[in-house]
Amino acid sequence: MIPKNETDAVDVISFEAPYPFTALTFTANGILLAGGEDGSLRIFDLTPTARRALRKAIQGLPHEVTSICSQTNCSGSPSEALGAVWVASGKQIYLFDLDLDRLVIKAEEAQDNMILIDDDGDEGNVLNQIAMFKDLIAYSCDSGSVGVLEIQTKNRRTMRAMHTSVRILNFGRDMWFCCFRSNPAARKQVSFLNLFEDQLMLGGSHSVVSGGYDAQLIHFDASLGSVLSKLDVPAPATSDSSISFSPPFLLSISINSTGVLAAATADGRVIVGRGGERGRGDKPNRRKWNGLNFDMVDQYHLAEGPIVGISWVGPSELLSASLGGKLKHFRIPDPQRGVRPASGATEPQHIWAASTSQIHKVNSLAVFTTPGRALHIAVGGLTSTGRGCVEVWKRQHGDGTIG
Repeated sequence: MIPKNETDAVDVISFEAPYPFTALTFTANGILLAGGEDGSLRIFDLTPTARRALRKAIQGLPHEVTSICSQTNCSGSPSEALGAVWVASGKQIYLFDLDLDRLVIKAEEAQDNMILIDDDGDEGNVLNQIAMFKDLIAYSCDSGSVGVLEIQTKNRRTMRAMHTSVRILNFGRDMWFCCFRSNPAARKQVSFLNLFEDQLMLGGSHSVVSGGYDAQLIHFDASLGSVLSKLDVPAPATSDSSISFSPPFLLSISINSTGVLAAATADGRVIVGRGGERGRGDKPNRRKWNGLNFDMVDQYHLAEGPIVGISWVGPSELLSASLGGKLKHFRIPDPQRGVRPASGATEPQHIWAASTSQIHKVNSLAVFTTPGRALHIAVGGLTSTGRGCVEVWKRQHGDGTIG
């Protein structure tokens, strides 16, 4: 069942803080983790039975929280356990046990911390994204480099290619992610990455996909550091005469369980790559993930400005968040039997849309699907006065299904 309007079974809650929220993620149990510009991490329990939403907080990290990875609970842990979390701040990552018996966890109580960027004299070169798969952590830096850390051995490997900045456009991190910061020279050349196991490769080799402000996607072999494929973001397919003043920076990525890639751009498009899709009878046998195959790429124009967050919420459904706070849940066309429509010839099917009421600039999007098939949609950023705010939509369809 697909809702026909924006009022179907939606509950909205919000939380504020003195400083902007810069990173969001959900744990496997649906606990919301929200990192801030002030070096804090707040832990929110969104369940109806929770005594209070704010469970606890981490405070005192030396720099803003740029990325968060929840570590899966060990076998045998109680279902209510919060587990552990890796937090990126400055040039380091920190591991915290969220089940410590206290409301405020100090930065110095981290179970572990590792420097991922050597001191090169460039204070502006900091971590901007981390992604975790099993015992590996992939990370990207503002300089444009991408690396992989083996947690057990603490060995680091830098990938053999890096993203370059789009200097001629002179658009930096401040414009899209934190308009109230004072450093106009700050830059962010890699905007996101994703780490996953390529089950098509012998032995289940690990892959890293990164995207940057050079409007390029790069697919790496995480074990070797080599480049497997690249994709330059194609020009808009629209034929109208309107001019976009936003550059085609890549701002967000999501790869679903079947290997389909979706990437969001600063000029309001979603790029969908089906070259790595598994489980379709019309796809030939492949030895590796091929999601950046240009011949299997479609693009859809969804917003008039930057789309800063994109997330799969079903086999063919995506949820996006724009910089200005526009949320869209939509179904993309699914080519049948290998017959694909011309790029731009078909439009996504609208499912649901909403707008933030308090957030003026969006920094992060996180989505969680409950066991009852309800969507929890969290958006973090800052208000018009510069305060931090998280808005959460709880959506439940009448028949308990999504899509």
